[in-house]
Amino acid sequence: MFTTNGVRVEHVHGLRANAHHSMGDLMDLPFFSSCPASLIDELENAKIKSHYKKGQTIHYQGTPFFGISCIVNGLVKKVKSLDNGEDIIISLAERGDFFGINCILSKSTSFATYSTVAMENSTVYFFDKAFMQNQINKYPQLAR
Repeated sequence: MFTTNGVRVEHVHGLRANAHHSMGDLMDLPFFSSCPASLIDELENAKIKSHYKKGQTIHYQGTPFFGISCIVNGLVKKVKSLDNGEDIIISLAERGDFFGINCILSKSTSFATYSTVAMENSTVYFFDKAFMQNQINKYPQLAR
């Protein structure tokens, strides 16, 4: 585990800093609860787990999405910055919700049309775009 830009990261590029392997994390999230064990195992090995403090920006508007993120715990707001400088909350996301999904559907780079900010201490799993596209090809039920 290490900290970068104030974010605690427990897994990077297939190297797990925490040796404990538990399929419970993903299986407890509604979207993943009906996935086969083989898929859950692949997802567990590929996830990047990050912790964000209340008020910390997770992803900035206008920056590229390189994959999808799933909120494991906490509460996140999606904020749109308007041309006049005003920020508006466009939605709230909680445990089991995703952001960045459009990048999986796009062949080109997808840019965030909003920022995501932790409204309370939050844990988020990130899954790389190419990995998720491959998983959708292997497990078409993910696209539902």
